[in-house]
Amino acid sequence: GERPAHTVRVDDFYIDHHEVTVGEYKALCNATSRRMPSPPAWGWIDNHPMVNVTWVDAVAYAEWVGKRLPTEAEWEYAARGGQLSKSYKYSGSDNIEEVSWFRENSKNETHPVGTKKGNELDIFDMTGNAVEWCADWYSSSYYRVSPVDNPKGPTKKWDHIIRGGSMKGDRDDCRVTFRNSAATERRRNNLGFRCVMDK
Repeated sequence: GERPAHTVRVDDFYIDHHEVTVGEYKALCNATSRRMPSPPAWGWIDNHPMVNVTWVDAVAYAEWVGKRLPTEAEWEYAARGGQLSKSYKYSGSDNIEEVSWFRENSKNETHPVGTKKGNELDIFDMTGNAVEWCADWYSSSYYRVSPVDNPKGPTKKWDHIIRGGSMKGDRDDCRVTFRNSAATERRRNNLGFRCVMDK
């Protein structure tokens, strides 16, 4: 899936500076009687990225705060630094240590959001910490057929796109172009999300 490289144009949107945190997700659970998922081994820490959430959980939170999940195209546009992009290999740097919690420095746990350097748009942790759910279904061949304007992903498949590498990922997994997928109901201790809003 990462090829062919292709041109995409997206309408203006706002994206969260950081991944949705445990504390923010707890607010949803408290307000709506939703159950928190099982905690990761290091426990729930309010300023860490929320993990162990399904795609459905992520969508529910986004809707609760009046936002939505980013499309894959929006996610990558923001990760690359938008119009200010310097074409870095990782989100905000060619030096992964500056911008990412990943396998070599994370001790296999998440870390407080926003503690590494932000990218050109001052967005944090788009490389590493938690990998992030996107709105789109996944298709390895979608890049060959995707429209230029506001691509929304293929029609229904089994898996949703996840982007951004994680605290368990190696350098290759954390590249800004790396794509992966997970089943809609999958929960992983390195999988979280951030939200966007239309402008």
